[in-house]
Amino acid sequence: MKEKDSERLATLEEVFDHSTVMTAYSLIRKKIIDHFDGTLSTGKESRVYLAFDLNNNLLAVKIYLITSAEFKRGMRLYLDEYGLKLYNKNFRSAVFYWCEKEFKHLKIAYDANINVPKPITYKNNILVLEFLGEDGKPAPILAECYDIDYEKTYDILVNDIKNLFNCGIVHADLSEYNILYHKEKPYLIDFGQSVKKNHPNALYFLLRDIKNINKFFRERKVSVIEDYELFEKITNP
Repeated sequence: MKEKDSERLATLEEVFDHSTVMTAYSLIRKKIIDHFDGTLSTGKESRVYLAFDLNNNLLAVKIYLITSAEFKRGMRLYLDEYGLKLYNKNFRSAVFYWCEKEFKHLKIAYDANINVPKPITYKNNILVLEFLGEDGKPAPILAECYDIDYEKTYDILVNDIKNLFNCGIVHADLSEYNILYHKEKPYLIDFGQSVKKNHPNALYFLLRDIKNINKFFRERKVSVIEDYELFEKITNP
């Protein structure tokens, strides 16, 4: 038990450094968050926690890690010119910018009626989102769904990728692991790596997203639009 407690404490210390604790307290004082209640997911760059607001509505609270060396190595490729200046000057500032970018890109997508969780607010390295799930249980990722209408799901995703590009954004990390299946619809999540379509690598990222999605649905026996045909359809409507 002591070993497990030590591991748990180390994980908490990795996420909740002093700055992050103060940011969380600020969101609690502003009555955006009432309390936290367990971990929803963990990754190399962030942790997502279940939380409640004052009305007992469920929230998903994403906290980006300030101390993750792996996150720091992988971030550069997805930053714009301004983000790179911050990164080269101060990694913490770059993480804050990364969080802000995810919120803004989610807001653009949500306002365009693209299937994404509603972004609620952000501060520093903490992003507060609508919780997608039922009765406190998070919606499953697409990779873990087996009894769904794959053809319909594919059509929705193609439309969302296209609409997102029309809004000027490429997800840049799209796969069956960054899509939740909720109320018989796919929802795009994890927009941290998303880029504006004028980013130097935007078209490369878009094609990679298309290939990832097509590969998954081909394996589910869906008649997909060929990779480059879909790429042309999205970029040259």
